[in-house]
Amino acid sequence: MKNYQEIYNEFQSFIKVIENEVLNMVIHSNMSPKAIVEVWEDTEPVFKKYNVPLTERELETTIDVVILPKLLNELNFVVGSSAATCIEGG
Repeated sequence: MKNYQEIYNEFQSFIKVIENEVLNMVIHSNMSPKAIVEVWEDTEPVFKKYNVPLTERELETTIDVVILPKLLNELNFVVGSSAATCIEGG
């Protein structure tokens, strides 16, 4: 059986992985579908797939919390978001 410290260390490692994934994303939930498609036209089919209208409202205010992570992952996959596409500070 694992002790508290081992569990805590595993949890911290998990958190770092999640933080890295979020930091490597270029499309975020505070962006609007309209703005995203204006920059990355290839994302439009993803919005159609999820029946998301191209409005100026932020994704986080219009998309169900269960669907939002899936949508963000797919959008970022389409634009090739990775550490290579992200730059510090923007």
